[in-house]
Amino acid sequence: MIPSPETTVGELASQFPQTIRVFQRLRIEFCCDGQRTLADLCRERRLPFDELADALARAVATPPPQRLDWNTRPLSDLTTHIAEAFHEPLRQELPRLRAMAVKVQRHTDPYKHVLAVVRYELERFSTDLEPHMSKTERELFPIISRGEAGRGCEADRGEFERLRAVLQAEHIEAGLALQILRRATHRYQPTDNACATLRGLYRGLKELEQLMRLHVHLENNVLFPRAAALLSEARIERPS
Repeated sequence: MIPSPETTVGELASQFPQTIRVFQRLRIEFCCDGQRTLADLCRERRLPFDELADALARAVATPPPQRLDWNTRPLSDLTTHIAEAFHEPLRQELPRLRAMAVKVQRHTDPYKHVLAVVRYELERFSTDLEPHMSKTERELFPIISRGEAGRGCEADRGEFERLRAVLQAEHIEAGLALQILRRATHRYQPTDNACATLRGLYRGLKELEQLMRLHVHLENNVLFPRAAALLSEARIERPS
């Protein structure tokens, strides 16, 4: 496949996961901005389209590693994967990172200002993310499950679109918080004399961003479009 100017970032990232490495290398947002076309992207970033298209075409031509194809697997498998591979690790990792931020803020004077920003944004991110994940699991996933089982109702369609809009907006807010963390920490690069705890914190923040990007990509570019298509085509149970 040779990408066209009208091809979207999300389309490539979902159909050809090999292209994600290209977007990551160029620091191109492929999760929250998945609806942007390559033409718009190149214009905004002042990238020659031919060079980007060539890099993406080479990535597409590279055989992808063996992995589950979430574009074809049952949606119930995908929702389970999102909960197990992203939600649970985030619930375990965020308290650890917050505790590390508190610890290093107490004894690392040269980083006082940076760590104040890190601690504030990490607290805000964590406070917002838990209800976001709960809403996804308790409200969105059951709608998708009912639709896949042919037990959906007319109200599910409207509620799905409402939740989708809310969750996508929250994804953008999470991305902004991570952007602040990345900038404040100079892309998670501690100085040579940084203590082991600070190094561990920066490494954990970098891994957090990577986890969130894949998490948001799967929801925005795979789960939401597939669920929308399913609910629009599904047989709707009428009240008796």
